[in-house]
Amino acid sequence: SNAGLQALARLKGVAFPDPTRTDDSSERLSRLTGIEFDHEFVREAVDDHLKNIAAFEKEDQSATADSDIKGFAHSALPKMHAHLDQAKALKL
Repeated sequence: SNAGLQALARLKGVAFPDPTRTDDSSERLSRLTGIEFDHEFVREAVDDHLKNIAAFEKEDQSATADSDIKGFAHSALPKMHAHLDQAKALKL
């Protein structure tokens, strides 16, 4: 969960990104409507999940990873894979 990740980041002294900051993706999506928005939103959701899963798997498989971070990554992966499957099912 995001709350769990934020708590772990605070515990480890890592700055968590500001969730209110907009990025290029948000700007791009805000200019789209209808089916164009839907396609781009789903594409980004799938891409983001793939990137995040790769990062979490790297931590989970790392021999040198912090044990708390490794444990968090390991426990989050099943839900992340389920979310990826849901995002893929939305492809139009």
